[in-house]
Amino acid sequence: YEVLQHKPLWLMHGSDDTENRIDSDQVLFSQLKKNKKCRFWVYEGTNHNDNFLKLIPPETLPDWLFRQRNQD
Repeated sequence: YEVLQHKPLWLMHGSDDTENRIDSDQVLFSQLKKNKKCRFWVYEGTNHNDNFLKLIPPETLPDWLFRQRNQD
């Protein structure tokens, strides 16, 4: 996890996902709690095949993505 401690990360997960349970992202997010550039969004009532992009305002993801800089 150390290599991810300073990387911008945006974890998104559906609360009802049974193919890839949310526990994995919850564990990852807890391991990265020192990373102030890590965010975790849980979409209530969604599963593995739901399209999260429909739930995100259109400008949100590109705005966040293009503000990021890779710092090693």
